[in-house]
Amino acid sequence: MMKKLLLADDSITIQKVIGIIFATEDYQLLISDNGDEAFNKALDEYPDLVIADISMPGKDGFELCQAIKSEPRLAHTSVLLLPGTFEHFDEARVQTVGADGWLTKPFESQALLDKVAQLLDAEPIRLAAAPPVSVAEPVDVDEVELPVDDRVMGLDNLAALDVTE
Repeated sequence: MMKKLLLADDSITIQKVIGIIFATEDYQLLISDNGDEAFNKALDEYPDLVIADISMPGKDGFELCQAIKSEPRLAHTSVLLLPGTFEHFDEARVQTVGADGWLTKPFESQALLDKVAQLLDAEPIRLAAAPPVSVAEPVDVDEVELPVDDRVMGLDNLAALDVTE
């Protein structure tokens, strides 16, 4: 079955480049030029992955990601953020909004294809990751173990860091 991708980016250049990258791949690419329209399109189309610019009209990429992860019908959707090289990028905010990863623009075509394939094969990050707790019995919060996911901790991109300098 063909996977559905939703690109939310106001740059016509990025829209065209990503369109070319995925033209020969087994994905259906939907395009939106602002975060508000992208959220509505996500509600209508249920994409498998949203690729979102962090700086665009309407909801920015962070706000779009948080809206997607907070919407029960979309919470399973993976979100890849696209910061620009010269944009301020808050990695802590990536964790807060529940983004599944990021890729800095400009990027190599293969890097985007690899990242998309990786995210579609992985279990998406969910904002509500705490284990269920019964309200009928008291709970010692010091004894509750919460799962730690390297992606949530922002460690998923460590392998891509160049530390040779």
